[in-house]
Amino acid sequence: MLARAINLLYEKVCGCMQEILVHMKAQRNDSFPINSEVYWVRGLSISRNCVEREECSFDKETEDAEQWKAKGKILMQEGKYAEANQCFDLALRAFPDDLETLENKGICFYETGYWEIALTCFNQALTLRPRDPRLLAHKGLCFCHMGCYEDAIKCFQKAIRNGAKCASLWNNKGFCLVKLGRYHQAYKAFKKALEYEDNSPELYCNLATCLISLGHYKEAEHYFTKALALGSNDPLLFNNLALCFEIQGKLELALQYFEQACNSAPDNLTYLYNKGNCYLKMKCWEEALKCVKEVVTKDPGNTPAWITLGNIYLTLEDEKTALEYYNTAIAGCRNLPK
Repeated sequence: MLARAINLLYEKVCGCMQEILVHMKAQRNDSFPINSEVYWVRGLSISRNCVEREECSFDKETEDAEQWKAKGKILMQEGKYAEANQCFDLALRAFPDDLETLENKGICFYETGYWEIALTCFNQALTLRPRDPRLLAHKGLCFCHMGCYEDAIKCFQKAIRNGAKCASLWNNKGFCLVKLGRYHQAYKAFKKALEYEDNSPELYCNLATCLISLGHYKEAEHYFTKALALGSNDPLLFNNLALCFEIQGKLELALQYFEQACNSAPDNLTYLYNKGNCYLKMKCWEEALKCVKEVVTKDPGNTPAWITLGNIYLTLEDEKTALEYYNTAIAGCRNLPK
């Protein structure tokens, strides 16, 4: 009877776990460990040389405005975005429709994580030049960070139609398509990005990771190998290659790359969880427990990790300990925001 009760609880918890995973995907929490998932955190930076554009002329009616503008640009280059924005505000008092200053102001807000305010600045600039590819790319990036991937794609496509030619733009489009689960289209976008920059480990990694989602593991390995050949030590590359091997059952190879990912990014709990899960599949129980327990020690709210601990102890026929971990997982599930 106890064994039957445990099995019923296990089924209930597994169902709960699926709800948790769907919720976490919707929240775009890239640091949360989800078994057999890939993590896309690359390419979301503004490229100042994405397109060639004729510079806007600045009507120098007052020397002060020009000086504030110049000072703001220097501060922006130094990463002092708040101070730079103060200068741009003073310049805009004299010339509220100066395209370059509006763009720079938007970039400062973008770099400090104020996506909505940055979007307002770029929209204002676009009223002056509606087809400007660089401004459209900036606007798309804001939408991307806000989770509005369809809107972001529209901006990127419009930028491309208006002359944007760069790898980062196609990469960012691919990023959004992946977030929407449109992997075939994302694959094409990453391939296009490689036409503009064929020596980027980052792009090869993204392309390979997309192929994992399409189930083309051998082709994915090919592009991961290209990324490694370019000398990349990116832990994301190691993690995603490990996942590719793990899905194919090549667990020893997977473990090797999970260890490299953990060594390169020792504070990343995603990589540590994935390493523990690999040990679990190898039936190396002690090693798996060590990894996953470290995850919940550092992140007590990590519900899937608590579930994994319960699964391990259930496999080891320690029902009492398994129940304790499942209860912790269920409590965490109840505390998830609706």
